[in-house]
Amino acid sequence: MYPIFRFFLLLHFLFSFNILANTNQVSTTSQDETHAKLLTKFNYFGKEQGLEEPTVAHIVEDKLGFIWLSTTNNLYRFDGQEFKAFNLNNNQLSNVFITTMLVTNDGTLWVGTESGLNKFDATQEKFVQPKHPKLFDGNIWSVFEDKKKQIWVGTNSGLYISNYNAENFEFLEFTIDNNLVDLKNVKTIYQDIDNNIWISTDGGNNYLITSNMNEIYLLNGKNHLNL
Repeated sequence: MYPIFRFFLLLHFLFSFNILANTNQVSTTSQDETHAKLLTKFNYFGKEQGLEEPTVAHIVEDKLGFIWLSTTNNLYRFDGQEFKAFNLNNNQLSNVFITTMLVTNDGTLWVGTESGLNKFDATQEKFVQPKHPKLFDGNIWSVFEDKKKQIWVGTNSGLYISNYNAENFEFLEFTIDNNLVDLKNVKTIYQDIDNNIWISTDGGNNYLITSNMNEIYLLNGKNHLNL
């Protein structure tokens, strides 16, 4: 076969293959979009299912599959069919204005409010408060569980940490250049892969606490970490 014929034959093959591939791609994309549309479905839940307020601020799922939602006046638990309300009157929740929620690795639900930290007792279907006075009625901003299963709590009075079973909480104090660090109103807590703790406050300050809990750095670009 002449080289020129081989060239045109190869060109024809590549052109035909490209058209077929694009056609299959369009067909597959169209099928995926159609399948996605068929699977997309929204269910509306409201007063008929027991959800009295339309505004939901926080949502978490516990280990049993229950969905917990906070609204302006209640905390709700959703079992897939209906909502059950938890509040000051029926389940000893310290306050209905909820600021944060956390489900720990062992399945415990923690609820922070503007006046106290709450731990859900699943056996009695009610909430209990820590014995620490600052956590009993203080404004709770954040709740976080670290890799050691210790609970960190940011409040309007400062930062607290629990022991492994969250029975006792300790007030944390740090100094920078011999000056006490103000860790009030910590809103965000995060642990990195090196076990350092990163926190940010409502005042706009960001800090790094080393994994050994011995040092703290203000992240202003002027520390030796260059952060």
